[in-house]
Amino acid sequence: MAKPLFRGVCASTVTPFKSDGSLDLARIKPHVDWIVAEGADGISPLWSSGQFAALDSAERRAVLEAVIEANAGRGPVVAGAHHCRTSEAVELSHHAEKAGADVLLIVPPFYMAPTPAQVMTHYRLIAEAVSIPIVLYHNIPLTAVDLRTDHIVRLFEEKAIGAVKMSSPEPDRICSLL
Repeated sequence: MAKPLFRGVCASTVTPFKSDGSLDLARIKPHVDWIVAEGADGISPLWSSGQFAALDSAERRAVLEAVIEANAGRGPVVAGAHHCRTSEAVELSHHAEKAGADVLLIVPPFYMAPTPAQVMTHYRLIAEAVSIPIVLYHNIPLTAVDLRTDHIVRLFEEKAIGAVKMSSPEPDRICSLL
């Protein structure tokens, strides 16, 4: 992790679609312009509200490239590079870095109910492939993956992650992590 994390508010982008279900990349620039004009410090494509789970990897790459182009360096881009397969998450992460993303946001592999050790290996392998910071998107309700505080701290100490976006219905978990 060679680059530092940014500070401030990072606004999620939506992914626009045409009525036939195909991507509407032309609508990304006005959306990004609006987010920047509203004062967001960073742009975050391909998180949950960016419908990453509904896109194949080629579509994810196209959306990210369109957002980075539309953003034109006006603030950091925090790119979702999630995938159940570690090899594909590594490839999406590598692409995001090469395309100009500043930070990655990655949810643990979902659906397969991996063990904490498997999830930690997932993040370590991604971190080995890129030099930009990784934010662990700890979304327990939607992934059924629940890393304990000591797991998260270990990943941070190993520099496999630089931060956590915690989505937990238990506020004491956030306090424990702090």
